[in-house]
Amino acid sequence: MRKTRVRRERPPGGDFEISEWCSFRRISVSMFYRLDSQGKAPATVYTGRRRTITAEADRAWVQANQIASSDNS
Repeated sequence: MRKTRVRRERPPGGDFEISEWCSFRRISVSMFYRLDSQGKAPATVYTGRRRTITAEADRAWVQANQIASSDNS
């Protein structure tokens, strides 16, 4: 039987754990950390010991990447 990937909805409250955000944006966790090391990942905050991405940081990241992709066209 073949597994199908299910796109997750935004979690309640809008904050993502890194693995949730990667699943939502369809990138690998290793790609997130690569982007993070290049300064190209969305901003993260620590909630206790967990590192999360807020809905606002996600929106800003999407907007910045839309601008960047239109500049490359």
